[in-house]
Amino acid sequence: MEKIKKGFIFFRHLVGLVAGVPDYEKYIEHMKAHHPEQKPMSRKDFFDQVQKDKYGGSRMNRCC
Repeated sequence: MEKIKKGFIFFRHLVGLVAGVPDYEKYIEHMKAHHPEQKPMSRKDFFDQVQKDKYGGSRMNRCC
């Protein structure tokens, strides 16, 4: 069961990297190690911030 769990975590991380989405767990580790006095963003807020940083705003500009 532990191998399945590790495999799933690895797969989720890999898909996120391919899609260009930073890993939330890595963000949490970074915050704990380097900014322990700050409250980390929620998973939803983290994803929203990544999208905003990547696409430059709350609305995605698309051609179609």
